[in-house]
Amino acid sequence: MVQKNLKTKSHIEGMGTGFGITGLILGILSILMSIFIPLISVIAGILGIIFSKKQMKVSPNGTATAGLVISIIGLVLGIISWVVTAILVYNGLSPQFYSIS
Repeated sequence: MVQKNLKTKSHIEGMGTGFGITGLILGILSILMSIFIPLISVIAGILGIIFSKKQMKVSPNGTATAGLVISIIGLVLGIISWVVTAILVYNGLSPQFYSIS
């Protein structure tokens, strides 16, 4: 029984940084997409946060921390971009914009 617990512990410590790298890539994608497609930016930011937090629970490292920070920044930029786009679309489609006076 003790041997099994040691195997499990060493297996967890020996896990790679796959989730951290995934979170980092999704965070970078989130920042880049905030300019073009805010919806993808928000989704990528949320997924990046989830993957980075998962990596930090298993085996915290710099990649997971960077992924978390960049994903949060990308999420915030995506939300801001989404709001600005909504405001511009609303103002562009409002009747007073087209009035000739």
